[in-house]
Amino acid sequence: MATPTTPPIDQVADERLRTDLVGWLTTVARDGTPQSSPVAFVWDGEVITVWSEPGAAKVANLVENHRCSFHLNSDRHGLAVVSVEGTVHLPPDGPRWNEVPAAVGKYAEVFGPAWGMDMDESAEQFRQQIVITPRRIRVW
Repeated sequence: MATPTTPPIDQVADERLRTDLVGWLTTVARDGTPQSSPVAFVWDGEVITVWSEPGAAKVANLVENHRCSFHLNSDRHGLAVVSVEGTVHLPPDGPRWNEVPAAVGKYAEVFGPAWGMDMDESAEQFRQQIVITPRRIRVW
């Protein structure tokens, strides 16, 4: 599950990171303004991978500052919080989301019916991989 560089988390948080469909990626703009963006993501037990449009502000922010935070929505009582602080790697030629079995398995039924997006078109549009390595994970 966790490597020596990945902070340990409990089973409930691990399951949520594997199954929740949307998380929030927060980056910091050059002027210091935080920017939070809802994102689709995959957690493999070590890193969180997000795919983005290459020209998105969050990508530009991460080129300037490789630190970010990522969190899941809490439950309706404000509990079940999962918050991650990490560093980012932006692979220039990483696989598209539709080439990653875990992403396809997680999102195949959601993209068309719920989100009205074509899988192949969205994979081309959101082709910049953002790989987050957690430094700290808070759960409560």
